Parts: sequence; C-alpha cells; structure tokens
Amino acid sequence: MYRYFGFGSNNLPSTMKALRQIDVRPDCVTAAILPNYQLKFYNDAAFVRPTTTTTTTTTTTTNENEKENKSNDSSVVHGVLYTLTDDEFAKVGQTEGVPFGYRWQSVLVYQYKGDGKQAGKDCLSLSSSLSSSNNINNNYTNNNSNNNTDTLVSSSAVKAYTLVETRLRKETPPSPQYLGLIQEGARLWKFDSTYQEQLASIKTKGNGISGILLQVAEKATGTKRTYMIDGYDEDD
Repeated sequence: MYRYFGFGSNNLPSTMKALRQIDVRPDCVTAAILPNYQLKFYNDAAFVRPTTTTTTTTTTTTNENEKENKSNDSSVVHGVLYTLTDDEFAKVGQTEGVPFGYRWQSVLVYQYKGDGKQAGKDCLSLSSSLSSSNNINNNYTNNNSNNNTDTLVSSSAVKAYTLVETRLRKETPPSPQYLGLIQEGARLWKFDSTYQEQLASIKTKGNGISGILLQVAEKATGTKRTYMIDGYDEDD
C-alpha cells in the first residue's frame, strides 16, 4: 500500500476516478497538510517545491502571532491524502508523466478534517506542541479548549509520496480553468480559509482544457464532482 498526497486537480477524487480510473474508498481519503513546501505552477501543471521556512506557531503576543502565522500560511500546501494499492499508485505515476514531467518525493503530511477556518493549521500547532513534549505519536484527545475535536484527525506525521518537478523550471501562471479545479477541491474539502485566499490571489493566464476534460470524463463514467468528498454537505 502507498500513501499519495495530491494537491492539484487531484484534490478532487472525481479526477482520480474519472480520469485515472481509480476507485477511491471512503476510508482511504482525507484532507491533509504538507508543511515547509509551496504550491507552484508550470502552465497547467502544479508541483510543490520545498521552502526554508519552518511551519511552527508560538504563544507569545497577539501581534507576534499574527506576523508568524502570515509567514507560516505561505509555507504549507493543503491537499488530499489517498491510500492506494500498488497498482493504483503505479497508475497515478503513469497518468501524471513520471519520471519525465514529475518524480516521486517522500514527504511527511498531517491529516485533518477541514472546517473552512484553520483546522489544518491547528493540526500542525498540536503536532509541534506534542513534538516538544516528546509525544509526537499521540493522537488528538478531547482536551482542546477550542472544541476542535471534529476537525483534527491525528497529530502524527504520515509518510506519503507526492509529485515534484524533475528539474527546476521557471514558473508560469496556470489557466483559470485549471486553477478553478484546485479551488473547487479546496472549497469542498474545506481547506483553511487562508489557503483558499492564497489560491484566489494566484494570477492566471490564457485558457485551458482541464475543466472540460474532467467534465467529459465525469459524464462518461457517471462520476459526480463531489465523489468521496469527506463531510460534503449539499446544503452548504
């Protein structure tokens, strides 16, 4: 079995089913956050690139927290953690162009249940706190005074594989259609609000066919856009 962290159009499990022909299982998919990386684009190809910024939080003054939080928010990538069979993992690599356009990179991610506010950041804060207490492998309990028990899944880091560039590329803006798929996944999974704001601020260029291709594939396979979205509420 493999853990795969998707962050581009694979934020939508319907992409995995309709385009990559992988049946996602309900207990094998969840929102997750990758610290110390940033989301980058080369046209309509998304990739993550490591940063030198450490993603931690402090409990000092309000102004200091605001400054640090702003820095931290730009040094994380939100995405979806999939648990895949060997064959499914190989299929992702084949359809994503590994090893030509991408290569696999081992990373540590943290699972969480989105609330559209800051559940991902809270998960990292808890992990940092437990790490300093030598309790990094403890799962979250109901001792949090902010009543976040429904948003945090685990404070333990999970080893996963994600896609990074095979060579350093000059960044180029994505099309609005491709970025729109990422934003839609972020909204449905209820990624942190600051991350959704960052996505909304990304400049786009030209036109793309990513959205059309997914729509055609969804129609052909009878796949709904909200397929396997954790906690999705049609009344939202």
